[in-house]
Amino acid sequence: MLPPCRPKEIHIVNAPPIFLCAFNVIYKFIPKKIQDRLSIHSRNGGWQIFTLPYQ
Repeated sequence: MLPPCRPKEIHIVNAPPIFLCAFNVIYKFIPKKIQDRLSIHSRNGGWQIFTLPYQ
């Protein structure tokens, strides 16, 4: 049996524009600890909306 998975970072790659709109609404309700672990990379340009702290 495998131990539970505890991701330190979550990267969402090639996010479509509709996802970004929905995520911006939901983002307010996500706990701060999870917000700090999220990074979203869009399809156009590969820029990051949310950045992760380097550890």
